[in-house]
Amino acid sequence: GLIKDVTLYAKYDKVSVSKITVSKAPNKTAYTALETFDPTGLELNVEYNYGEPKTITEGFTVEPTILHGDTTEVVVSYGGCTTTIDVTVTPIKMTGVELVRGEVTYDGKQHNLTVTGQVPEWLKVTYSAPVTDANEEGYTVTATFSLAEGYDNSHNDYEIPESLTATLVVHKATYDMNNVTFGNLSATYDGNPHNITV
Repeated sequence: GLIKDVTLYAKYDKVSVSKITVSKAPNKTAYTALETFDPTGLELNVEYNYGEPKTITEGFTVEPTILHGDTTEVVVSYGGCTTTIDVTVTPIKMTGVELVRGEVTYDGKQHNLTVTGQVPEWLKVTYSAPVTDANEEGYTVTATFSLAEGYDNSHNDYEIPESLTATLVVHKATYDMNNVTFGNLSATYDGNPHNITV
């Protein structure tokens, strides 16, 4: 009989990623808010629809890259698959700022205390009203902190500190009267007040 040519077609599935997992966590997983995620040290195990899995250390993407105070994980994507990495993000804090007790002598002017140290630009400080009168027991001065205009804390990036209090003592003024003399004055009573000079 006759033998006809027969053409055979082979169909190959395209190699694709079926799953990714973290085989080694990145070196850094603890951050302060608004820092950039650092994938250094991260290793991913990549599985395919067929063939042997392999380990990669680059070529993937991460989201988010800028970490916020409410961020708890980073999503890693590669080849259409994703996995997550847990991170700890601490809000930015104010440090090294104090409100220290002060003492002044009454001079008729307004006085108040101010904080020492560097207040970060993202904080606004509001003080209680200044004082003028003498008070040997002291006034309580309060410094209250709030988020400065133009800053957003919807992602808990900033930790607003508690108010600070300190005492401001206004001492009574004292005068040296040793060298003060009064001039003589004589006047005839006329119903009006009269003064002498010192």
